[in-house]
Amino acid sequence: MDSLVNWQGMGDIPHAKFIYSLTGSTVTLTNQSANATHYLWNFGDSFTSTLANPVHTYSSAGTYIITLQASDSSCKAFTATDTLTILPTHIARNEFKDWKVYPNPVKDVLYFETHEQGMLEVYNLSGQKVYRQFLSLGKQTVPVTNWDKGNYLVVLRTDKHIYKHFCTKVE
Repeated sequence: MDSLVNWQGMGDIPHAKFIYSLTGSTVTLTNQSANATHYLWNFGDSFTSTLANPVHTYSSAGTYIITLQASDSSCKAFTATDTLTILPTHIARNEFKDWKVYPNPVKDVLYFETHEQGMLEVYNLSGQKVYRQFLSLGKQTVPVTNWDKGNYLVVLRTDKHIYKHFCTKVE
């Protein structure tokens, strides 16, 4: 079969693939592409790189789409993408008195009390979204027994505000 592919002029087609690790606002990209000799990275913030395994630092918080285009010497190219979220680095604890998050630290259930409805999102400190739920007015609960032990950023986005709070999950 391999010789038939080569006979048809297809050869070994490049395959684009990567993984990343995130520390604060700096992403380290590990290229796992196959049969490629040239790489073009787009970090989603107007910066690019042609390095095989680049490191990039984002200047502001946000959600970015990283794109890797892997090509060979005959210009055959394939693309891989992934999305990452850079969290704000300076966040005050429980910035607004209009919402409550407790207990902290939390073991089984996290309680929320709010006077505004909105989207609740929880991020681990690697910037990965681990939970998302719409919160309506009043007191609500979120089970956290399946969360890993560690620190989390809890964000409630309403029409008027963005509420932020750090909490710690314990065993």
